[in-house]
Amino acid sequence: MPEIGVYAALFALAFVAATILTLQSEAMLTRLLGANYSPMWLITIGSVGNVLGSTVSWIRGRQIERPRHRRWFPINEAQLERAQRWGQRHGKWSLLLCCSAGCRWWAIR
Repeated sequence: MPEIGVYAALFALAFVAATILTLQSEAMLTRLLGANYSPMWLITIGSVGNVLGSTVSWIRGRQIERPRHRRWFPINEAQLERAQRWGQRHGKWSLLLCCSAGCRWWAIR
C-alpha cells in the first residue's frame, strides 16, 4: 500500500474509533510504528483523526435530545434518563472510561 494510503487508513480508523464504533486504532498504530513509517506522522495523523472523531461524538451527544420523541429514535425515554443520571452522578471525568470497549453500550442499556 502506498504510504499516503497507510496514513489515510490510520486517520479513518482513528476517526471511526472515536465515534460510535469501538474499534482499536491503537493496534494499527502499534503495528505501523514497528514498520518503516515516520513515528511523528503516525502519531500526529492518528491523534488528529481521534480528536476530530471525538468532536463529532461530542456534537452528536449535545444534540441527542433533539429527536428523542421520534418513533425511530433508538433509545427509549428510560434508557436516556438512566444514562443522564449516570453521567451526572459520576461526573465529567467518568467520560474517559467511555473510550473503553463496551462502555458506550453499558451506559445506555
